[in-house]
Amino acid sequence: MKIVILGSGNIATFFAHRFQQNGHEIVQVYSRTELHAQQLASQLHCNYTSSLHEINKTADVYVLAVSDDAVLTICETLNLNNKLVLHTAGTLSLHHIDQSSANTGSIWCVYSIQKHAWPNHKNIPCVINASNEESLLLVQELAKCISDQIIHLDDELKLNLHVAAVFANNFSNYLFGISYDILKNHNLSFNILLPLIQDTVNKLIHLTPTELQSGPAKRGDVKTIEKHLTLLSSQTQYQEIYKLLSEAIMKANHFTT
Repeated sequence: MKIVILGSGNIATFFAHRFQQNGHEIVQVYSRTELHAQQLASQLHCNYTSSLHEINKTADVYVLAVSDDAVLTICETLNLNNKLVLHTAGTLSLHHIDQSSANTGSIWCVYSIQKHAWPNHKNIPCVINASNEESLLLVQELAKCISDQIIHLDDELKLNLHVAAVFANNFSNYLFGISYDILKNHNLSFNILLPLIQDTVNKLIHLTPTELQSGPAKRGDVKTIEKHLTLLSSQTQYQEIYKLLSEAIMKANHFTT
């Protein structure tokens, strides 16, 4: 298939290279920033543009790998008739892009993609959807370039999965950041915690999060919790997060707070 990539960031770069490696032709890259479009296009050996009015209209597929707001703006401008237009967002539905084409689809990776260190494997769950069966087959073909785990979900289920992913990945990483800051302030290395973190992730393969839960809040150890809150008294933001999470865990384990 001939493909136009709209975007030049992490997902745009990763998808474009994977599509090209699997025999699809990237005919053009678009980015609002001309330099960014040029840089990605030079890697793919294709044309580029920073103007929506210069988008190549002869391609088979148009991949919107841009921010959610940019997707909406592009779709208001770009009329691609019956060409397949697909977005890569976890929170957008198909109707957000249906004004640009009658044939729409989506591919969302349940994975954190960084263009300077993208995965060299295909163990990347991909959620797909499309406006009709014919488009779904094309979307599935493209998704196979990226993943061996393809899941077809409607937009509502995908949004619920996205919320769960934010808790599992984005929020947990923020908590790692809190741990990092606490240790750094006391001249301790975050590496000390890496075996503990890795062990927790490994155990989740066989245990549910509820079964794996441990710590003072799980035990109802109020005295330890109070000591920790006192230690965090000069960092009120961290203290509030600690208190909120401890209260939630205690409640889940039937301790009064």
